[in-house]
This record gives sequence, structure tokens and C-alpha cells, in this order.
Amino acid sequence: MTRLLRYRAGPAAMRTLKEHGLTADRIGALVGPASGPKWLVLSGLDHALIDLDLLGSESRRSLLVGSSAGGWRILALASSDPRATLHGLTAGYVHQVFTREDTPITVSRAYREMFEELFSESDIEHVLNHPRFDVALHVVRCRGWKSKGRAAQWPRLIGAAAAQCVSKRGSQLFFERILLHSRPGTDHPIDGRCLPLDRRNFFDAAMATGTVPLYMDPIRDLGDASPGPYMDGGLVDYHLNQRYVADDQSVVIFPHYRERIAPGWFDKHLPFRRPSTEMLDNVLQIFPSRTFVDRLPGGTLPDRQDFTTFVDDSSQRIRRWQEAVRLSQELGAELRDDVESGRLVDLLEPI
Repeated sequence: MTRLLRYRAGPAAMRTLKEHGLTADRIGALVGPASGPKWLVLSGLDHALIDLDLLGSESRRSLLVGSSAGGWRILALASSDPRATLHGLTAGYVHQVFTREDTPITVSRAYREMFEELFSESDIEHVLNHPRFDVALHVVRCRGWKSKGRAAQWPRLIGAAAAQCVSKRGSQLFFERILLHSRPGTDHPIDGRCLPLDRRNFFDAAMATGTVPLYMDPIRDLGDASPGPYMDGGLVDYHLNQRYVADDQSVVIFPHYRERIAPGWFDKHLPFRRPSTEMLDNVLQIFPSRTFVDRLPGGTLPDRQDFTTFVDDSSQRIRRWQEAVRLSQELGAELRDDVESGRLVDLLEPI
């Protein structure tokens, strides 16, 4: 049988899964990585996780946490009707059309309108007071920025990239790491300043975590947080750059679009950078095989550059992305089968 999915586990996760299998009462967190449009191939896995009812249980709450598009997936999963909200998020994202005349302001406005249509007041209330989940979004506050325009962003991004080459925490000289949490008083091992995610800042927080530098307009101030421009949490917490659970008996589920895990955004071109052993200890990484990726249109994952490549033929981009979403359902079917049969444990590889 040709495998579409692969599973890798850290040492503690490997022990837990071998002994107990993958069950809801062993899952401490679900992490949504920053990804741009690549997240579309994970949509089938999100629906499978709903079907399997693995997130949160009567005996323990799970933390759902993410950056950028991963944060958007997390909010959808925590909504009152996660399946419908995920469908709406996927359709709204795929059908965004931008022209050569669009600016960061108009791009941000389009995504905000999408979110405001997706989440009603009752949905927001459900996310913030979910009976089984705690919800958190990574954002960054840009240190010392007097302006939030593109001209101000370039030198600081270059400076942050240079600093990150020198030190794995170098970019934090330029970006303050902030976690917006639905229950900020909860004990957790997460590194960064923890602030409340609430009704007042819900849409601003959703936009901030997904505000890609240069492409979108940073959020100016964020509720009770310190003044300044806020943007994509993936600048520091890109794929996985935290230890999200404190004990060795809990598993962190990490659906990812590829094998390599880059800690921060500026690490993606530094192949020697990877999360620490401690951060990976509890992690179960689920990601598509090369066989699956080869079946995608063009043999590649959806990419933000597709907006530019197909700017004069948006219908072609939309068709390609829709096909990626359709194929992702096969990933979801394989995950469901592997979990329900118990086969997943036999397929584990070490991280």
C-alpha cells in the first residue's frame, strides 16, 4: 500500500503512544504552524480530527494554539460548528482574488471581512469559553517601530534576519513574543508574554497573527497590550518553537505540511536550525509523504507566490488550490483509518 501520510514522534510521545495509543485523554495540545496557503493540504486532517473526537475530553482540556494561518485553523476548530467554519474558512481563503492594484491595506481588509462573516458573536463566545479547549494565538509586537508601512518594515526585517543568523533568539531583539490566550491565568510552559484573548480584541488578534510582513497592514495596537504594530506570530513561532505541555505523559499533535520543522520564520533558510530536543520530546508530527505531494497540481504545495504567478488568471490558481483541498481528504481518510485500526503506532518514526 502506498502511504500518503507519515508519522514522527519525539521520545516521550513515542513511549506514551506505544503504551496507550492515540486517545483524547493523552492529547495535551494541537499546534497549527504558520504556513501560508500550504495549510490547505491539512484541511482533510482537521476534519479527521473532528471525526475522531480526539481534541479535549472530560478528564482534561486540550490547548489549541497556532500562528498565522495555523491560528486561523485553530479558531475554526474551536467554533460552535467547527466543520462548517472550516469549510467556510477554506472556501473564503481559496476564493480570495487580488490584483496588481491591491495594497497591504486592501489585502488586510479582504481577510478581515472574511473573518467577520465567519464568526458571529455566539461563535466568538464559544471559542473563548470552550468546554474542552483552551485557545491561544501567537502574535509579535514590533519593537521600536514608529511607522508600519512597507518602507519601515524592510530594514527591520533585514536586521532581524541578520540577528537570527547570529543567534537562534536574535529576531526577538526586533519582535516581542506574545501569546493571546482564552484563559491567560492557566499554567503552561509557554515562553512569551501572555495576554487575554477576549471579545474586544478577537478580530484584531485573528488579523494580527495572520498579518504577513510586507503583504498586509500591521494591526496598530491590540486592546490592553502595549502600543505598537502587531503582526504574524510566525516571525518567532513559525512551525514549532515552544514546549506546549509540561508533563511527559501528554502528546502534542502537530499536523505539518512537510517533514522539516523550522523554529522561526527567519530559520527557514537556515537548514541547521531545528527545535530543541526538549521542544520535540512530546510531539507527534503528522505530515504528507512525497508520494502525496507529487500528486498535487504541479507536484508542489499551494504557495503564497501563487497569487503573483496567477495574478492574471485567478481561476487557474483557484482550481489548483481546490484540487489540493480535495486531495487532502485522502490524508484525512488515511489518518482516521490509522487511528481507528491502531496501525498508527506501528508506523511511528523517531523525530
